[in-house]
Amino acid sequence: MSATTPTFAYARRFGGKRPCRLAVWMTVLMGWMLCGCLILSGGLILSGCSMYQAGFENLIVAPSQFHLHKDRRATERYHRELAAEALAELQQTHPRRDYTVDYRAGYEAGVVDYLTNGGTTAPPLLPPRYYWTLGARTTTEHSAAQQWLSGATDGRAHAESSGLRSLAVVPASPVISNASPPLPTRSPSPEALPPPRDGPVFTEQVSDSAGRVKLDRTRGSP
Repeated sequence: MSATTPTFAYARRFGGKRPCRLAVWMTVLMGWMLCGCLILSGGLILSGCSMYQAGFENLIVAPSQFHLHKDRRATERYHRELAAEALAELQQTHPRRDYTVDYRAGYEAGVVDYLTNGGTTAPPLLPPRYYWTLGARTTTEHSAAQQWLSGATDGRAHAESSGLRSLAVVPASPVISNASPPLPTRSPSPEALPPPRDGPVFTEQVSDSAGRVKLDRTRGSP
């Protein structure tokens, strides 16, 4: 074998140069440790280890059954479609009414807020933030903000009358939903103070060397 021929199996990976033996042994050791961890994890899962089972349930099974963010996006998209259908029916019922872009946006926001976010039927206090800017401080933009508020109020009222709010809530057990409120607890009554003591009253005076009174206090009978 010539001197230029590499004699180590891993030499091809290093461009024909012989690597450090410590690095090779560390690589082999890490490979064996990884295989051992995989075998141990599989054995613990199959043997019924509660910690690994709980992790598998929380990280794999539970998100596949219900994913909070995905379901929220799908729910909001569904409610926006319901708002568009309701607005189309409203236009057919009252065709002479002027439905501006701001009114449409407010109507959709009102339906989505009531059904998705659990809002109320009360009118919103303020329009969205893009009505707050310096460019929106004109008569036209103020009218647009009022249109948005009017649409949001009508959208919330329509969402309430549709009855879809109850379908957006997961039904709970009747034991929990019909649970009686807790009984009020009585606060402990304060202890009665002892009656005042009857007896003579003594006045004590303390004087210094010059005869001046330094302290005058009154105390009861000993």
